[in-house]
Amino acid sequence: MSSLINSDKYVIHLKKFGFINYVLACFLFLSASTVYFQNDQLYRKLLSAFLFVLCIIFFYSITNLIRNKEINYRYILALLVYYSVIIIVFLRNILGNSRLLVNVITYIFFPFIIFNWLYYQFKRQRSVDLFVAFKNIVVTYAIVSLILYFIVMFFHINSNITIEINWGQKRVIYGYFGLLFNTQGFVPFLGLNLLRNTGIFTEAPMYSFVLTLALLILLFIETQKTHKKLWLLQLMILLITMVTTTSTTGVFIAILALYLYVYKNMPKSVKTIMCLFLPVIILALVILLIAKYSTGRGSVSFRINDITASYQAWLQHPFLGNGWGNTAAVQQYMDSSRLIVGGNDGLSSGLLASLALNGFFQTSLLYFVPYVWYSHKFKKYALPFLLIILLLNAIVDNSFIMLTFSFYMYVQVLFNKHDKLDSMV
Repeated sequence: MSSLINSDKYVIHLKKFGFINYVLACFLFLSASTVYFQNDQLYRKLLSAFLFVLCIIFFYSITNLIRNKEINYRYILALLVYYSVIIIVFLRNILGNSRLLVNVITYIFFPFIIFNWLYYQFKRQRSVDLFVAFKNIVVTYAIVSLILYFIVMFFHINSNITIEINWGQKRVIYGYFGLLFNTQGFVPFLGLNLLRNTGIFTEAPMYSFVLTLALLILLFIETQKTHKKLWLLQLMILLITMVTTTSTTGVFIAILALYLYVYKNMPKSVKTIMCLFLPVIILALVILLIAKYSTGRGSVSFRINDITASYQAWLQHPFLGNGWGNTAAVQQYMDSSRLIVGGNDGLSSGLLASLALNGFFQTSLLYFVPYVWYSHKFKKYALPFLLIILLLNAIVDNSFIMLTFSFYMYVQVLFNKHDKLDSMV
């Protein structure tokens, strides 16, 4: 009888655990530059709700960790090291920062909570549950967006909703049932003129960003593989949706990810054959890069100027950065043609933006250290390598989901006593 009661309690615990992860994953999804998080009125409400959820998660995890005496010296030391650096950077940002509160939430409040939650899950052998929940939400939404995307493209139905977003500049965009928005229209992609599937995101690269993360979770993090047919179906949905975003960065990383995944899990004889096809893969990736850098926002001159401006700004304050969100420090080094009204004065590389604005110490703490440490300890190079490429090509350095990946790696390297993970690559 007692075993039955304990079994029932375990089932209830897992359901509660799963519900919390899906709620948190939903906010991580919405906060990744969706139109709802970039609407001034909705942003305040969503951020308040997100903070409320984070507080619940914090108190739930910390009380259980204390009650079960699971807080050890590594846990305390990790937090001391992180906050000794972040507080110094914070003091650098106290004055003259119009978005100080948002950055405090991002770099001080959120890391403590997500570290606690991931550690709490690790102690219960549920390390990847949050990522699986995020992946499932992305896949589910991808199905919805694909259906609406093809209906809009082939049947030319009229939009039935509008929303104002503050992305670069304030503008009104049109959408369909609140589930799909047309933020970028038609664009050239690999010789075709295609409607960009931007989903509910401010632009296609941001939608491609979450699709790419879901793909990486499916390939490299999810330990308990679903049924093979379901796994392949999820893979196809993510890849097809990624193509409809016409984001070459997403397609670029997808090709690399699939190659690395297949290569790692093939016998030695097949690996030899795959090596022969490596030049073809490299050629395909080069063609994608040429296509990216020869049109629109991804032009060669734009990228070079962005790299130069970010580098020059970083040299002014290499260790502590020019200040959280202080893009003006980079813009002063940009080509003047980008600073006119309607010009493209936004940054394009998250890694360079982090170095220029946050400095070497914070960038290392959030990205370089966990990626290198994780790779070295577990000999798992694909995930950190692909995340760095993603960070180089998209402004996602301050996104909550990217920080979640970093703290997942910290939890694994600090508390996993084994040199192997259950993930495959």
